[in-house]
Parts: sequence; structure tokens; C-alpha cells
Amino acid sequence: METSTATLEEAAGWSRRNLIGLFTAGESHDALNASFNESLEKKTRFTKNADEHLLVKWTMEVLCYGLTLPLDRDTVKLCVDVYTDWLMALGSPKDSTPPPISREPNLYVQKILRHLSSLFLSRWDQQSPVYLSLCQQVLHAVQSLARENATMSRDTWETLLHFLLHINHAMLAPPTAAGGVVSDLSVAVLLEVWLLSCARCFPSRSLWQMCRQMLSSWRHQAAVVQQWSRVVAALTSRLLLLNFGPSFPPFKVPDEDAALIPADLDDERIPHTWFRFLHLFSNPVELVGDSLDEAFRGDVQLPKIFFRAIKGISLLVDAFLGVQVSSDWLAMDQSLSGGAAHVSVLSCFPPSVGRDVAVAVVKPLAAGLGNPNICSLLRTERQ
Repeated sequence: METSTATLEEAAGWSRRNLIGLFTAGESHDALNASFNESLEKKTRFTKNADEHLLVKWTMEVLCYGLTLPLDRDTVKLCVDVYTDWLMALGSPKDSTPPPISREPNLYVQKILRHLSSLFLSRWDQQSPVYLSLCQQVLHAVQSLARENATMSRDTWETLLHFLLHINHAMLAPPTAAGGVVSDLSVAVLLEVWLLSCARCFPSRSLWQMCRQMLSSWRHQAAVVQQWSRVVAALTSRLLLLNFGPSFPPFKVPDEDAALIPADLDDERIPHTWFRFLHLFSNPVELVGDSLDEAFRGDVQLPKIFFRAIKGISLLVDAFLGVQVSSDWLAMDQSLSGGAAHVSVLSCFPPSVGRDVAVAVVKPLAAGLGNPNICSLLRTERQ
């Protein structure tokens, strides 16, 4: 697999190779400062004329290059402020939004997302509080764009998902633990936006394949297994209600996790979404097996992450068997820091549902995780 930086530079498209990047360093700064003084600090006012598209194009060249500059001045922040404002052109555009963007918001939002990828390129000052704050600002803006907008075209949805995949890959693929608020937020936003896309513009097969391939290289990050487990559990809760009705023992998840499932996600899409999300994590045995990449061997977190993944799958098996678990089951996240996991069994398997039927339902889950014996490994013996 290519390095995360190379992948992100390809996704960014413009990056450091735009027109301003062809100048010398001094000329680039002069052009940038002149453009900011003339346009950006005046809220980028545009008038209707034949050249307005060229003005927007030039301004976006400036903004794209500005995102790659050091953080010792306010330039990068100003670029992020302008672009996060312009992203809202699809929903509630501001008065300062240039007319060309207001008229063709999908086209320009796609370009803006490609440019914003430049912010997440590897840089020496990426641990700076200012940089982390700017990354959070972009992630929150993208989250709002997906939540509040119902007019995005398929191309825009796909560009948005590509953007989130590539920036997550840049942060999470390296063998060192990412940690931190930004990486945790980035994973959460990716999965939430992906769910929203399932409701409004179901991702293509190639996007699902890309997501599975990339996510398999992030599994050494604790945030990935935690967020994936939350989403799959919430989808399972909805799936059981849909398939077995209210008489089947409910699989209760915290309200904040249940809220991850979009209200407008059609019932007919629930099984497909659940099945594909379940497969995103691939086979968790690869985290501790002989096939483990050399770069990850010796990582003391991997056994804990493996346990977290297997425990989450075990709860799904319990849910299909009709065994209720307490709504605070996510307390088992303590296992990642050495704490003991505890799951409370609240009821036995309901007599109204045949055990053989429930086991038959669970078999596809087991087979899909790459280990045909996983049910026998995970299923708790009931007396």
C-alpha cells in the first residue's frame, strides 16, 4: 500500500502543485499576501461580470496554496475560515459567498474538499494547538454539511467520502498510535457521514471496497475499533427490531449510539448497511496472527484492541441469541486500558424463539468474519 502522505497528496489534487506553487518562495508569499489584502480580508466581494469565474478560480488557487503554509501567521486560519464558510453554499450560503459558488454549489464544494485535503498533509507543526484546532474546524464543517444538507449530488457525496477516507488514512495508517482528539473525531465523523450517505446516496461498491481496505490498515488504532463497535451495535439493535419485532428481547445501546443511525435510513437498507459495516473490520484474528505486519509486532495495544473487537462481536452473537445485555455495555472500553470488562446477562433465551433459528441467524455473521468457528469460540454456554 502507498504511504499515507503520497495517497493524500494524490487526493488533494492541487496541493503544492498549483499555479502559486510554481513561483519562488518569495514570489509565492508576495502573491498570497497581495491576494489576501485585496480579497480575503474584504470578505472576498465579487461582482457580477464576465470574469467572476476567473476571480473565484484565482482566489481558490490562493486558498489552496495558503493551506500548506506554516502556522506562524494567520494565513492558514484565514484560508480555513473562508473555505468552511463556502462549504455552506449547499445549504445556507452567506452573503459573502461568491455568486458562481452559489449558482453551482456542488461543483465548487467538490473542489473545496479536494483543496482542504492539503491541510492534512504531513507537516512539522501538526502537533501545534492551532493546527489541531483548524483540523477540528474542518471536520465539524464537513459533519454539518452532511447532516444539514439534502441537495448534495452523488458526485459530491463520493468526493466527501473520498476526502474523509484519505485524511483518516493519513492520520491512522502509520504504525504509531495516533491518539488525540482530532484522530478520534476524524474516525467518528467518517463513520457518521458514511451512515448518512447510506440513507441519502448509498455508497458505490468501489467505495465500500476502498473503505474496507483502508480501515484494515487502521485497526491498530484504539479509536477505530471503538467507533466501529458502536456503529455496528447500533445497526444490530435496529436490525433485530426490524427482523424479529418488539417481542424479541431488545438489544439496548446508549441513546447517543442509537442516534448515529439516521432517522431517514429506510428499513430496506438496514440489512445491507449492517452487513457491509460488519465486514469493514475484516478478520480481527489478523491483529494477533502470524500474518501481522512486521511494523506492528510488539505493539502492546494490539491484544487489547483484539479483545475489544472480539468482545463487541460476542455481544452481537448474544443479541441474535436473544440474550439481553445491559445498556452500559460500552463500559467494557476500559479493557483497552487494562480494566476488567463486565456484561450483565438480564434474561435467558426467550422460549418463544427457537434456539436453532437464532443460531442459524448468527451463522452468516460468523462466516463473514473469516472464522467459521467463531460462534463456538464466542457463544457463552447457557445451562
